[in-house]
Amino acid sequence: MADGGHGMMGPATQVAVTHPYTPPPDGMLVVETILPVVSGRASQRLEILCNLSLDRRARYPERVLGTHATAARLAGASLVTDSTGQRRIMVEGELQVFAWCLGRDGTFVLEETVPIQREVPLPPGDGETRNERVTVELVGEPSCGPGTIVRNGEELSVRVPVFIQVEGEVVGERRVFAYAQSNPNTLQPASWHGEDDPDYD
Repeated sequence: MADGGHGMMGPATQVAVTHPYTPPPDGMLVVETILPVVSGRASQRLEILCNLSLDRRARYPERVLGTHATAARLAGASLVTDSTGQRRIMVEGELQVFAWCLGRDGTFVLEETVPIQREVPLPPGDGETRNERVTVELVGEPSCGPGTIVRNGEELSVRVPVFIQVEGEVVGERRVFAYAQSNPNTLQPASWHGEDDPDYD
């Protein structure tokens, strides 16, 4: 017998909760409940290698004087599973990256909007869940490492390592089955007052 609602049980009710479902013993009632559960949490420091293209005016810089990243934001997240069954949170967003360079004709600043698309692995789950929802957030501000000049064929760019801290959480629904059995021999009859209570009639 299954009941998806909520009810009250007598003082002699015995309850056992289990997941997943197992057949109940004779004489027991089964109550199925859907509970929200956290099915995964992850926190990781991500390194994003950002390549800032050099325009023709500054094609031959001498060195990179400084780097900076700002305006980091996450646009969304999704739950993905690879071929081995490893669950990951796919994080997407963008940030602004700057590089201050010294060229032949003085200093100049490179600026570019760099996309973020990285995966954060989740630890193994402890049960089956459904209707999962993913939330992610940035922790703190992005930081940068020193920039370097990189040549790719005839093209030059400034490579800037950017570091961001990301935290993610997966919340889903889990089916939980409660088994209850009442002992009618120990149940007390309901009454409005006891024998020693004054009778006001």
